[in-house]
Amino acid sequence: MNTVRTWGPALIFMIVIAVAVVAISVVPWMLEDWRRCGEAYDRIEAALTPVDLVESRPPGAVAHGELVSTCDADDYFASVEQSYRPGSSREAVEPHYREAALRHGWRRIGGEGSCFEKAGVTFSLFMAADEYVVSASTVSCDAL
Repeated sequence: MNTVRTWGPALIFMIVIAVAVVAISVVPWMLEDWRRCGEAYDRIEAALTPVDLVESRPPGAVAHGELVSTCDADDYFASVEQSYRPGSSREAVEPHYREAALRHGWRRIGGEGSCFEKAGVTFSLFMAADEYVVSASTVSCDAL
């Protein structure tokens, strides 16, 4: 007499239990990451109100690529950055951001540099050969 065992329902049940155990242990960790990164983005948004320096640009400058938002899940440093091509007047870039930042309550860090802080948020400008990047971040100027 041959007996045939069917593992189908038992195997499916074991897989469902395993997935549930993993989900129960991972979901709270993911929710904490989302909460803490969300708080960091809220700080950036508050500092950029009423003038969003990341989306501001001098005449002739053109956005290059998309606005990039990142959050490091290890230390919850968040940043929002945008690349631009400077257009015809590369010399107008730094004065544009410096004047706008100072006019809207940002404090310059490090003398002549292009790093500013306001309410625990850093605004910085990085010039490259054919483009520049502006960034608002929860990383301090000292760490940049």
